[in-house]
Amino acid sequence: MEKIIIKNCKVESSEFTKMLFRLYFARNWWWIVLPPLVVMLLTVVNVWFMVAALIYLFVVLPMVLTIVYFNYSMTMEMVWSLNNKTFVADDNGISMVFDRDKIKDVTIAACDVRGIYRNRDFTIFMLSRNRYSFVMVPNQSLIHED
Repeated sequence: MEKIIIKNCKVESSEFTKMLFRLYFARNWWWIVLPPLVVMLLTVVNVWFMVAALIYLFVVLPMVLTIVYFNYSMTMEMVWSLNNKTFVADDNGISMVFDRDKIKDVTIAACDVRGIYRNRDFTIFMLSRNRYSFVMVPNQSLIHED
C-alpha cells in the first residue's frame, strides 16, 4: 500500500453525523419503516391505529435517533475526526498527530482497520471497535507518497 498523508485536515460535525446516520439507516432501515407501515395498514381495521403511527413517527423515532446520536457520535473517533490533525496511513496502520496539545496523538494498528471506503468528499476508515466506529478524513488535501 502506498503512504497516504493528509495535512491540516478536519471534518465538520454535521458531515460526521450525516455519515453516521447514513450507515445506521443502511443497516437498520427496516426497523424504522416496518412498524409505521404495519400500523398504517391496520388503520383499515380501526382508525385509532393512525394515532399509534403518529406517536411512533413523532415521539418514538426521534428518541431512537437521539440515542443513536449520543451512543455512537459522542466517541473518541468523532473527536479524532473533528480536530485539526496530520493524518498518515500506511501498511503499519493509521497515525494522527493533532495540532492541539490537549489531545494525545493516536496510532491505530492496521489490524484494527476493518475497511476503507471512499466517496467524492471523504475517505472513511472503518474501525473494529464497534459497528459504527470510523474515522473520516477529507480528500481535498490528499498527498500520495510511494
